[in-house]
Amino acid sequence: MNTQDAGSPLSNSVATAFAEAVRHHRFGNLHAAEISYRRVLAMQPRNADSLQNLGLIAHQVGRSSDAAALIMQAIAERPDDPQFHCNLGLVLEPKRLSEPPCA
Repeated sequence: MNTQDAGSPLSNSVATAFAEAVRHHRFGNLHAAEISYRRVLAMQPRNADSLQNLGLIAHQVGRSSDAAALIMQAIAERPDDPQFHCNLGLVLEPKRLSEPPCA
């Protein structure tokens, strides 16, 4: 995760909220993960990792158009991240909906 000012109270709060979100996401608690990713975005609206992971949650719950929009926002922030592009492809290609997101 990229933080704007490493070591500042804000970046520590962002890192804590992001770690909490990832933990919830890994354990399948998508609602709690979404809340935590949105908390990160409230502090850092252009946080590409949170945007992308919210897109993955939207995809997991069947909101593919929301998923694509969120992942495209992440790509706008970090266009050289191949994981974001791969996950966007999975969201946009209906035949591959059963495939897991890129690692």
